[in-house]
Amino acid sequence: MGDVRTIRRVAAVQRARELRRRVVEADGGQHADNVAYDRRRTAYLARSGLRVLRFWNTDILTNRDGVCLAILEACGGEREGYGGEG
Repeated sequence: MGDVRTIRRVAAVQRARELRRRVVEADGGQHADNVAYDRRRTAYLARSGLRVLRFWNTDILTNRDGVCLAILEACGGEREGYGGEG
């Protein structure tokens, strides 16, 4: 199972390079115990020319509009007509 997840992550990072060079990561509680690993991973991705946007799972679940707007802003600004519905 780990190999499939790794392949998916590599594919997602490659696709991010083709687009706006952004990587969005949703972090669960286990990331609080792995801060050093996350910093190394973020530094590696930054050296590859990618910007990492990290959000806690709880923020995604309880503040969807805020998270979406933060992602839109990081990609160049709010999109016309975005109202958070849907």
